[in-house]
Amino acid sequence: VVAMLTGIDNSEYTPLQQVSSSIAQTLTRDKKYEVLKAKLAGSSIDQIASSNGVEVVAFDNVKMNDYSVASLVMEPRVAGAIAHTAQTGAVSAPVKGYSNAVVFVVDEITKSETQTAEAEKVRLQASSENVASQMSVAALQSIAEIEDLRGQYF
Repeated sequence: VVAMLTGIDNSEYTPLQQVSSSIAQTLTRDKKYEVLKAKLAGSSIDQIASSNGVEVVAFDNVKMNDYSVASLVMEPRVAGAIAHTAQTGAVSAPVKGYSNAVVFVVDEITKSETQTAEAEKVRLQASSENVASQMSVAALQSIAEIEDLRGQYF
């Protein structure tokens, strides 16, 4: 792991100018969800899709520890909502994701095998190693002082 300390802030709260963009994004996402929630009312998934100009996307084998579902990348709330569904055949209430609102219908529920602590430990270790290797390259690239001299040679 390559890390670099850029500053020490011992204050109790983060200054507003540092978090204002994050707050604005959260408020915008919440407002968009409220608008989409009203649009996602309907009796069937096909009716909801056609009235909103989107297509129904099939998914399968969603588990509680999944981070994404079908084409929805990094939507753990959606995966969790699907995994916690106890009723089949009913249109769900809208679920607020990071970038959208989702409704779904679960056709079949399959009882999964019990997850052991050791298996989860191995999965988390592999995931952490993958993220660490990706982030270390990004960190090195961001602090590197690279001068492009290709124009001198070509």
